[in-house]
Amino acid sequence: MFTAPKRHLVWGIHLARRSSVTSDVIIRDGQIDCDRLRKAHMSGGDLKEDLRSAGVADVRDVLEARLECSGELSVIKKKTP
Repeated sequence: MFTAPKRHLVWGIHLARRSSVTSDVIIRDGQIDCDRLRKAHMSGGDLKEDLRSAGVADVRDVLEARLECSGELSVIKKKTP
């Protein structure tokens, strides 16, 4: 039976806590960050589906969209004059 050294377990817990606190900005000022989208393992279709669920038809109407640690996309729409 394999047992991991204690220091690896502590490091794993540290990484889990650190990653659960952060969220990634996927869209800022109507511009999609393709690198972050790819790192989040999301396709363009997934992003469009989440935006439609948030009531957004055009990505240019988004001030900021964050992929939360829960996997949900939080969308802040631009204010219309």
